[in-house]
Amino acid sequence: MTITSRLNSVNPILNPVLIIILFATFGYFIAFLSFLDLNSGKIDSLFKTPIYGSLSLFGVLIWTVHHYIKIKTIHISSKGIKLSNIFDAEFIQWSDIKKIELIGKSQLATSPMDANNLILKRGRQIGIVAFYYENVPTIRKTLEQVIECLDTQAPIKLNIKSES
Repeated sequence: MTITSRLNSVNPILNPVLIIILFATFGYFIAFLSFLDLNSGKIDSLFKTPIYGSLSLFGVLIWTVHHYIKIKTIHISSKGIKLSNIFDAEFIQWSDIKKIELIGKSQLATSPMDANNLILKRGRQIGIVAFYYENVPTIRKTLEQVIECLDTQAPIKLNIKSES
């Protein structure tokens, strides 16, 4: 049995789209006004216009797109956990995990968010941020079952029924 994460439709999809549209609109408007002032002769150089605000908004826009594209899809099976996005995929076997924290914090941009943390034996920490997924209770129940199996050194069998 494999448990697969489902993206929340508002947090990782609708919010970034609205933010991107807002930043792109403001950036375009500032750039349009800057070139309008330059072409009308009010200002003799583009560097004397608010074009820098437009460039910074486009920088934030690119960062936002990059950040939300990196959201991972999670597949939990009896062999391990697979984290994948459009750039890469990573499979982590249960034997490579030192500790699983069901309730923890993960740094998202500049604020800590509720997350499930996987601490690997080589010291790396992977946060599964609850903000992005709508089936977090199922993921947590599955990880709790994995913790029990790892503690008793029993073979991992997933018996969690996924919520529809």
